[in-house]
Formats: sequence, structure tokens, C-alpha cells
Amino acid sequence: MTGLEKILNSITDDAKCAASEILENANKKAMDIKKEYELKIKEKLNEIANRTLTQSKNIIERAKSLAKTQKRNIMLETKQNMIKEMIEEAKNCLYRLPKDDYFVIILNMIEKFALPQRGDIVFSQKDKERLPKDFKQKIETMFINRSESLDISSETREIDGGFVLVYGAIEQNCSFNALFESSNDELSDLVNDILFDNKVTPSQLSMHLI
Repeated sequence: MTGLEKILNSITDDAKCAASEILENANKKAMDIKKEYELKIKEKLNEIANRTLTQSKNIIERAKSLAKTQKRNIMLETKQNMIKEMIEEAKNCLYRLPKDDYFVIILNMIEKFALPQRGDIVFSQKDKERLPKDFKQKIETMFINRSESLDISSETREIDGGFVLVYGAIEQNCSFNALFESSNDELSDLVNDILFDNKVTPSQLSMHLI
């Protein structure tokens, strides 16, 4: 082997050794980078998982809160509808009364709402046509030795039931609709207190009003 060949072989061996060292360092660096990125990825995945868990909990809590609110609103609406229906049924009970019972109620209302002066009482056409024959006499007997005095008017009004009291230019609407509307809050509170205890029937509720 010539001197040149020895020199070339030495350079080749050094190059191989250097290349092997470089490759080894590169592989080590690559492994370090891989571990570093694997750690970062793991940390990122944990971060995402924790954030997702927190978001999921928040979504669940909002859903529960929304469901609770919707349930409360549905229950409130149902309760209000039930109260409204019971009040309406109480009014209908008055319409369904037999004639004699109906005009007993009317006489009680007259005694309750009449003012201490002379006036007229106006009925619907339907009620005027079916007034008991002794109705006027019963009113006079009711107010004997009292300042209240009512004449049955020849006029009629388009009312659902009950009557209108007329004192000159002053009118007092005692129709069923007017009485129920003016006492709606009171009746709603009453029904709300007793509805689910079944303590009062619709007919008893109407008697409470008049």
C-alpha cells in the first residue's frame, strides 16, 4: 500500500467515524425532540381534556338551569290555566242554576250592592222575561223601613247575567262578567290557596264572590 493510499484510507476511516458520531448525535437529538414534543402533546391533550371537561360541566349546569326554569314556567302556566278554568267554571255555575235558585242569588246581590237611595235595576232581556211574579214585592219587602228603593226598569242591557243599578247618571255594573273581572285578583289568590286541597268547588267559589 502506497503512502497515498494510507492517507486516503485514514481520511475515509475518519470520515466514517465522524459520520457515525454525527448520525448518533442526530438520532439522540431526534429522540430528545420526539420526547419533548410527546410531552408537549401530552400536556396539550391534558389541557384540552380539562378544558373540555370544564366546558361540559358548564353546559350540563346551564342545561339543568334551563330545564329547571322551563319546568317552573310550565308549572306556572299550567297553574294559571287551572286557576283561570276554575274561575270560569265558577261563573258558569251561576248560568246553570235553576230559575228559582238563580233569582235567590240575584236578590242577595241586590241587597249587597244597592245604594241607600232610589234607583232602577236593569236586567238582560232574558232575565227580564223570566222574572218571578213576586220579584218586585220581594225587593220592596227587603228594603222596608230602609233608604234603599229600586224600581225594575223597562229597559234591558246586553249583559251575561246579574244586573245594572242606575241612580240617575250613575250606573253600577253588577253583571257577572263585571263582578268576576273586578274580583279577578282576589279570586285567583283564593283559588291558588285552595285549588289542590279540593276544599272549594266552583259553585262554592261563585257564592264567595256574590
